[in-house]
Amino acid sequence: MNLFLRAFVLCLLPGFLWSQHQADSSATVVFAGDLNFAANFEYAAQYRPINVFAHWKHIGTYDLMMVNLENAVTQSVDSMEKEFVFKMKPEYLSQLCSAGISIVNCANNHTADFGAEGILETIQQLDSAGIRHTGIGRNLSEARKPVVLHVNGIRIGFLGYGGEGTFIASRSQPGTTSRSQWLILEDIKRLRPRVDFIVINIHWGEELETRPDSNQIILAHRMIEGGADLIVGHHPHVLQGIERYRGKIIAYSLGNFVFGGNSRSANSETAVLKVRFAKDTMEVQAVPVSVRNWQPAPADSSAAYRVLQCLKERSQVFSETISFTSLGVQYE
Repeated sequence: MNLFLRAFVLCLLPGFLWSQHQADSSATVVFAGDLNFAANFEYAAQYRPINVFAHWKHIGTYDLMMVNLENAVTQSVDSMEKEFVFKMKPEYLSQLCSAGISIVNCANNHTADFGAEGILETIQQLDSAGIRHTGIGRNLSEARKPVVLHVNGIRIGFLGYGGEGTFIASRSQPGTTSRSQWLILEDIKRLRPRVDFIVINIHWGEELETRPDSNQIILAHRMIEGGADLIVGHHPHVLQGIERYRGKIIAYSLGNFVFGGNSRSANSETAVLKVRFAKDTMEVQAVPVSVRNWQPAPADSSAAYRVLQCLKERSQVFSETISFTSLGVQYE
C-alpha cells in the first residue's frame, strides 16, 4: 500500500539537484532527538513485546541514522543518587541496529547514571553491537575523538558534546564531553581538513523551553564560524526553532524521539532531520513524526501540519528566516 510522507524543506543551497537518475555520490543521514528505552518503556515492554521501529521504514531510504542515546547501556544496579536514572537493557540495541541507527551521541546528563562502571559497559555494549559513539570515552582524549564515516564518497565527521555532573571525562577518568567552547572549537579545527562536512550533536538548553537562550545562540554561531556545517541539539524534550546562519543549519532541539523516561512520550509528535550531503552542498528536510505506543512513523497530514506550524512559529525568533515548503513524497 502506498504511503505519503510529508517532508519539509528547510534549506536548499545553490547548485544542488536531487535526481534519482544521477549516479549517487551523496550520503543521506537521519537525525533524531532524545532516545531511551528505560523506565516507562521497559515497564510497558514487560507486558507485550514492542517492536519499536515496526513502522519506521516508511520514512524512506537513508544511509545511516544518529540519535542522542540518553541512558546507560548496562546490567548494573548501582545507580547514582539522583531523581531520575535511566538505563537500557543491552538486548534492545538490536532494535537500534535494525532501524539503521549506526551512530549515537552519549554526551548528556544520563549516560553516567550508573557511574564509571556504567560508562565503561555502555562503551563495550555499543562497540559489540557495531554502533559508533561520540562524546563518551575511557578518557578525555577518547571522548573527544570524532567519528568519521565515508559514505558514497562523502566524508562526514561527527562530534558530540553535552555531558554534565561528576563524570566529565579527564585524562585518567572515563566520562563524557562537556559543552566547553574552547574544546569544541579546537576539535572542529582539527577535524576540518579531514572531512567534507562536520556535524555537531549537542545536549543543551533548559527542559520544556520552546526557544534557546542567548548563550546557546552565541555558542552555535561560534561553532558555525569555526567550521561546523550542521548542529543538531536536544535536551529540552520539545521542538525548538531551526536557524539558518551563514548558509548552515542549526536545529536547536529536535525534542523526544522514543523516550521511555517519560510516560506521555509513548504517544507524541516531533520531527527528525533528513539530510542529504553531496560534495559541495547539503539539503535538509524536517520530517514530521508521530509516536504511538513507543513506535515512531511519519506523521499523517494533520499531525504533519501541526508540527510544521510549530517549527515555523518557533523559528521566527531568528534573524534569518527559513522557508518551510511542503513536499509530497511517495514511498511503497
